[in-house]
Amino acid sequence: NRFTEETLKRPFLGVGAGMAYWNFDPNKTAQKGEAHARYSRDVHCVYLQVWFELGVFGAVLLSLLGLAILNRLDRLPASVVPYAHAMFASAATIMASSYGLWRPWFNLTFAVGVVAFAIGFRALLRREHALPPAINSEEPGDEAPQALGR
Repeated sequence: NRFTEETLKRPFLGVGAGMAYWNFDPNKTAQKGEAHARYSRDVHCVYLQVWFELGVFGAVLLSLLGLAILNRLDRLPASVVPYAHAMFASAATIMASSYGLWRPWFNLTFAVGVVAFAIGFRALLRREHALPPAINSEEPGDEAPQALGR
């Protein structure tokens, strides 16, 4: 992978955020021959892209972010933790083979995943009766369902 070779040229500071596309020069690769011209503009690995663009400092920050998220997931109710870890693992796996960090559809995938997890989390808590009655059911004195016309 060309990006692995380029990352090792500037391992500490990187080339700058969003510079993976700028660093790719199709004219230069075409001069080096057919095999070299087939290189992709996309890193195809978010972890390598972060290291390539932001250097080792960005890679450490991404690692710390991942550890902070895992720490926070462990504070969720015990019945939800396996689902949270599964979502984290699937997101981490997608990041290992994705086209690039700055693609809008890529970021939207994570946003949709977080919303879907929040909906499932709330449904699981409702099923376990972990939410207060005012939120979980339509008991007398609960104004929310009445305000919605229920």
